[in-house]
Amino acid sequence: MARAVRQTEDPLAFLRDETPFGDLAAEARFAKDFTDALDALHTGSSVNTRRTPRSER
Repeated sequence: MARAVRQTEDPLAFLRDETPFGDLAAEARFAKDFTDALDALHTGSSVNTRRTPRSER
């Protein structure tokens, strides 16, 4: 819970708990999507969660 409280200083603090999340905080693309979604939750805006299938990238 302490990590979640520190999110204002470090948006990835919650993800840095490697027990449940492994190294997700170190993966740039996931970290960017996570911080975008977190920001959307805090500001009340929306975030695009649709992804292009890997086969189409």
